[in-house]
Amino acid sequence: MALEQEMETYRRNLPKLLQTPGKFVLIKGKKILGIYETDEAALDAGVDLLGPRVDFLAKKIEAFEKPVLVRLPASAFENATHKTTARGTRRRR
Repeated sequence: MALEQEMETYRRNLPKLLQTPGKFVLIKGKKILGIYETDEAALDAGVDLLGPRVDFLAKKIEAFEKPVLVRLPASAFENATHKTTARGTRRRR
């Protein structure tokens, strides 16, 4: 999974980060690079510090994660060419 290490860093540091709820944290690997007032400020800082082609995490600091519901139209699955099985993904025959 992308940004797995950054998410682990976020979770590990969450108790301390919750001293600034609602702000945005910038994380690269195991390092917290800063805390910002807005998501835009965190994203700008990430690009300024790391460059435009480097992955980093800019995340809102919150005690509870809000689930995201994504509704896809049935047509999104019409052209699916893979079938999920207990052992992984296999092509249809």
